[in-house]
Amino acid sequence: MGTSSLALILAFCVWGAGSAWGNTPTSGDLYFTTYNGGQNVHKVSFNFDGKTLVLGTIQTVASTKGADGLIFAPDNDLLVGGQENSLIHKINITTQVIQSQNARVQAYHLALDPSQTNAWAAGIPGKLAKIPLNPFADGILETLSGDDTIVTSLAFQDASHAFYTSGGGGTGNFGTIDMTTFTTHRLIKDLQGGHGMAYDAFTGNLMLFGGQSIVQIDPATGAQVDGRIFRGTKFDQGTVDGKGHLFVANNNGSLLFMDYSTTKKIGDTTNFVDQLPTLANMDDVAPLSGLGANPNPIPNPNPNPNPNPNPNPNPNPNPKPDTLIAVSKATYLDNDGNGRIDQVTLTFAKPISKLPAKIQLQDPFTGKSITVADSNATLVDNTHVIVNFKSMEFTSGTGFAIGPYGTILADNSVFDNKPFVIGDGVGPRPTAVIANPPQTSSEMPKLTVTFSENVVVDVNSKTFPFEIKRNGSDPTSGIRIVSVTSSGGNTYVYTFDSTFYPIPGDSLRIKKGTSLIKDTVGNTSNMTDYVPVGGKMLQVFYTLGEDKASIISAPAIDGPVALPNSIYLVDQVSPTHCLNCTETIVQSAISQSQTGSPGDGAKALLLSVNVNAPFHFDISFFDNLGVFVNSAIGDLTQAQLNTLPKDKNGNYSVGFFWWPVSAQGQMVGTGAYIARGAITTSGTLKTIQGSQGQYLSVTNQSKNVFFTFGFIRR
Repeated sequence: MGTSSLALILAFCVWGAGSAWGNTPTSGDLYFTTYNGGQNVHKVSFNFDGKTLVLGTIQTVASTKGADGLIFAPDNDLLVGGQENSLIHKINITTQVIQSQNARVQAYHLALDPSQTNAWAAGIPGKLAKIPLNPFADGILETLSGDDTIVTSLAFQDASHAFYTSGGGGTGNFGTIDMTTFTTHRLIKDLQGGHGMAYDAFTGNLMLFGGQSIVQIDPATGAQVDGRIFRGTKFDQGTVDGKGHLFVANNNGSLLFMDYSTTKKIGDTTNFVDQLPTLANMDDVAPLSGLGANPNPIPNPNPNPNPNPNPNPNPNPNPKPDTLIAVSKATYLDNDGNGRIDQVTLTFAKPISKLPAKIQLQDPFTGKSITVADSNATLVDNTHVIVNFKSMEFTSGTGFAIGPYGTILADNSVFDNKPFVIGDGVGPRPTAVIANPPQTSSEMPKLTVTFSENVVVDVNSKTFPFEIKRNGSDPTSGIRIVSVTSSGGNTYVYTFDSTFYPIPGDSLRIKKGTSLIKDTVGNTSNMTDYVPVGGKMLQVFYTLGEDKASIISAPAIDGPVALPNSIYLVDQVSPTHCLNCTETIVQSAISQSQTGSPGDGAKALLLSVNVNAPFHFDISFFDNLGVFVNSAIGDLTQAQLNTLPKDKNGNYSVGFFWWPVSAQGQMVGTGAYIARGAITTSGTLKTIQGSQGQYLSVTNQSKNVFFTFGFIRR
């Protein structure tokens, strides 16, 4: 395979599990949070025997309203920051009883001070608040001054020496903070790793965590002692156990472990390092030693949960040629949901101790290839690697045939460089969407969707599987499906029964993860962008025969009031007689207006009915974008009919007069409108004359009223 001009050839930083000499065993329970809501406070047992790290089964401790930083209070309760909701939670880990107080600040990272009577909460970065613990009470806001007035993390060496970071992600300032005057003194600006922080009594240093970096700092001088970069990680908060081990939460869903007990330098490449999967959106870990650590840890009943007598997953670093490690499975993905391939997951047939030097990937649509390396890859565990290539993403992402689309470019002592097969892991997308609004009352609105590949659609479901944007809002909830039918291949037609439906000018996307639309291999949509809805709008009919040159945009009525309906019934034989007017302003406006058939007057006379029986009407109005304007519900009673004169044919002639007021009582403007509804009679409704023709009705039945019209304000 050739390499395209986008090829990126870089040397890999190898950080797999290191040597086992001089390592110190450790075990216990690690408490951590996930930031995605629901069950968000967890614990997991860990055991490191000097050669292998093993995690036990993850257990849920609690579900709190927001969860980020966590520390233990002196009474053995667990304190959890509630994130942006400004709550701080206190959890009894035995009874699961939760108390909550207002932290007075956005509560992300937490710290316990040497007095052990107060916890401290801050944003990322944000304001700082003191949380009294005895008794547990609302926070007290402290005003910071000095070099930095917002902070992220605090760490205490002793009662006289406190330190802060101010990073919102992988980079932040680092310095000292006077906890009496709350004055900050910056020592390092824009430090890579200046986010989470812990004091390590084992080395007497501070350990900082953030982004792809772990940093070791001498608190006496503020100088950086050592550091290490782990490509592809997103470190948040970390902790140390006081025995020469650190644990760092990776937001990508894994836990990094390091044994530096012999070297005392975190950057030494002989340290044992491993990273094991935990839960998606892993956030922070609770301290294992020092301030905020569990004061009464429950002994691990099974300090070595791995039953394998030889659990070391690391293969021989120099295998024989017949034991070369090959990719057993690879899947192309669209990680950001924009319709283009930007990620691949690789599964290796055997455990690996290091990442490949380079990975070559081929675009399944163009045949061109790219080469990615260390800045694009993450070792998830000892058999899985995620490769991201957003800056070099392929132009298309769905519906490609499975084929041999990649190779490992590395020495032949570890990795097999034969081409590996990559499968389709990208969900379907709409490529063309056409709306067909009804042109007559007998038609139903339809939507024709053509997908990017062959799909499996649940044609029996009445749930609308798309999200729609219309003028910046999402009106999806009002859409009701009558049927879904295949139009052949990858095209489907959705039919609706409501007055609320997709129209030309909308934009649309498949709901993320919906099972109602899948491709042939079972992938669901991950769309983040929208595609436009095309088609033709309804034909517009004007009820007012005005000379447009003489029309001005002045309101017809001053000081409009909120009215219950948008339709008033007018006697067409005696045109000044309003049958259901209760407001003086309406009767006056009608009396001053000319009457007649549509097109003759200056008011919106929507339709006329010739009737000899009472009827009920229920009509809704929408603007030309399908947005609801107002409704009209009412009755013409027999008593009202008895007051009317008959026309020359012996029928009563009743006009429907549109009162142009929205449901909020505001006057509507000049433009095109849609009316849709029904008129129901218990007698014989002979004819309904509207803008689009006549509608006939029979005894005891309802007939649809549907037409478009234009309203022009004088």
